[in-house]
Amino acid sequence: YNKKHSLQSCKNISTPLFLKSYWIRFCAMVLCAVFSVTALSAPKFSVNTYNHKVIQVPHYYEYDSNENPNGYWWCGHASLKMTLEAFGIKRDLQTIHKVFLEVDKLRGGTYNYTTKQESCKYQDYCADFGLIGETINWFKKNGFRISAKVTDSSRSSFVRDIKNNINSGKLMIVYSPHYRMSSDSNSWGEIKHFYVIHGYKVVGNKTYLYVRDPFQKITAYQTEYSNFDSDLWWSHIVENNVVRYVRVSEW
Repeated sequence: YNKKHSLQSCKNISTPLFLKSYWIRFCAMVLCAVFSVTALSAPKFSVNTYNHKVIQVPHYYEYDSNENPNGYWWCGHASLKMTLEAFGIKRDLQTIHKVFLEVDKLRGGTYNYTTKQESCKYQDYCADFGLIGETINWFKKNGFRISAKVTDSSRSSFVRDIKNNINSGKLMIVYSPHYRMSSDSNSWGEIKHFYVIHGYKVVGNKTYLYVRDPFQKITAYQTEYSNFDSDLWWSHIVENNVVRYVRVSEW
C-alpha cells in the first residue's frame, strides 16, 4: 500500500459544484485514502466449507540468505512476514528486524530483543511473542488495518479457539517451547519456536491443523502441514498448561 500514490489519486478527483469548499474537498481526499487502505486488508480463504477452512498464507523460510545473510534464528520474523502478507502488508525480514528494534526501544527494552537469551541458546535477535504482538499494533498505529492480541488457550479450549479464530478470519502466531526438526518426522528439538496456524479440517472426531513452519525450507503455497492431529500438536507446544499465541485480525 502506497499512501502517497493513493493521496495523489485522490487529488485528481474532479470537484463537483457542491464540493467547492476547501474543507469538504479535503475530507473527501482523506476518505478516499482511508478506503484505499481498506481494500488491501482482508485475508482470503482458499477453502471455506463447514468443517474445513483454510486462510491463504504464503510460506517463508527464516534462513533465507537474501534476507537473513547472518543466519539468525528468525522464526518469529518469518512468521510475522507470512501473517502480514496475508493482510496485504509486504515486508522483508530485514525490515521486520528494524521495526522490532524500534518497537523494543520504544518500550525501553522490555522484550530484550538485543539481549542474548537462554531460550534461544544465546543467539542474537530472538523475538518474543509480546514483541510480535506489539509490532503488529505498531503497524496498526501507522495506518494499516491489522490488530493483535497476545492470549492463550487451555487444553479444554484449544481446538475451539482455533476454530473460532479461523472461522472469523483471524490468524494465530503460536509460541512453542519446541520445534519440529524435519517436515517428515515427529522429532522435536528443545528450542523455542513460532508457527502460524491458518486452518483446520475436521474428519470424524479428529481435528487436523494447517500450520506454517518457517524452519522448513518449502516454497510459497505448494507445501504445508495439513495433517497435524490437534491433540499431538498440543502435546508439543504446551507450556505451563497453556498454549500462548498472538491472535491477528483486522481492526
